[in-house]
Amino acid sequence: MNKNSSLTTTKNWIIGIGIILLFILVYLFVDFNLLATAIIAANWKQLLAGVAALLLGYLFLTLRLRYILLNQAGLTEIFYGNSIGFMLHTVMFMPASVARIVTINWVAHVPVARISSGLLIERLLFEQVMRVTATVVAISLFALKERQPGLSAAGGLLMLILVFGLVFWLVHHQDWVVEAVVSRLRKFPQVPEDQVRNAASTMLDGLSVVNSTRRLIVSLLFSALAWCGFLLFYYLVLDALVANVSVMQMLLVATVTLMVMPPSINVMLIVYHVTVVFALSLFQLATPTNALAYAIVLHFIQMCCWLIFGGLSLRRTNLRLQQLVDLVKEYSQKNRLRAEA
Repeated sequence: MNKNSSLTTTKNWIIGIGIILLFILVYLFVDFNLLATAIIAANWKQLLAGVAALLLGYLFLTLRLRYILLNQAGLTEIFYGNSIGFMLHTVMFMPASVARIVTINWVAHVPVARISSGLLIERLLFEQVMRVTATVVAISLFALKERQPGLSAAGGLLMLILVFGLVFWLVHHQDWVVEAVVSRLRKFPQVPEDQVRNAASTMLDGLSVVNSTRRLIVSLLFSALAWCGFLLFYYLVLDALVANVSVMQMLLVATVTLMVMPPSINVMLIVYHVTVVFALSLFQLATPTNALAYAIVLHFIQMCCWLIFGGLSLRRTNLRLQQLVDLVKEYSQKNRLRAEA
């Protein structure tokens, strides 16, 4: 069995386990009457305000991606390509990174190498920094809730300083970072040497985008603004679904959900629901019924956005869906043959 077949098998196992876990959670802990009532009785004005906040977050994500790609294409072209890529992932279950690389290259005419390195840095650097920041905010909110504001402020500030200090250090020691990653990859015999060299080249290209303090700060600013929009979206959706809950509790629930499942990643239906329900139930932030209603509405809105944006983008670019599907499959096949060579 080759590496790609192994990854596919692992993915299928994860999806299968997720489906089983969701059915167990639903059967044992979810009240279907309360679930339906919570969704039907949602405040639709609040939901629309949440959608507006989500769109604002997507706008800043597009601005960040365009900046990471060195402004080699217009904002609308990047948005069209990105939206179609996420739509293909949602509808056809294609890998999001592969679909985005192909569609952005086809629509915005940005070189594939630049897109690959840009998406790598976007995922491994900026998204992880924002997740750590959301974790710090969640810990701080929990400490405030437990009436330990001094601990929350001091600990959160210290962790943020350490995280951002580490980011700045990594960016200014790019050669050391790449060499460390390459040396780790070489310890795995199943990873060919040419793939190790390609990984090193891709990382260097991606890190070159933020090789100055100014570019790093601008990229982090776009990330922070996007995640502020996402946090507001999560908060407003929760506010539309539940009543008689304190602002502090809703902020904590929204932040924990953002930490584990941000809208900047696009995951499959069952995995999203299981993760959100498990996280909120584990920390006793919501009942399984309320958590599942929250997950259903959040994911439904995000899927609808990408489907609508992707469909409109296809129409504006005069492209055919089957044409792009074939391109994504062709790109995936080339990568598979290169990996097996």
